[in-house]
Amino acid sequence: MRNKVFQVSITATSKKDNGAFKSDRLTAYLVPVDSAEEKRMIDFGMNAYTSSNGEKFFIVKTSEKVAIYTDATNNYYPLGRYKGR
Repeated sequence: MRNKVFQVSITATSKKDNGAFKSDRLTAYLVPVDSAEEKRMIDFGMNAYTSSNGEKFFIVKTSEKVAIYTDATNNYYPLGRYKGR
């Protein structure tokens, strides 16, 4: 499988734990940077949602391998562990 890269803003993450089921996976809420990225995400098969203010967003469940890149280097941080915002 090839990696897919989308330009988005991560607006929130959630890690629910009900005690019976524990996971290191996060739910991430993504807002595409523009309508072209939104179209690419929909064409890829992702479900788009609309917020109460009309903004399109996507919800994804992450794997342990999802990382965020903060600049043009190859330095990255595992999603959910980056505190430098």
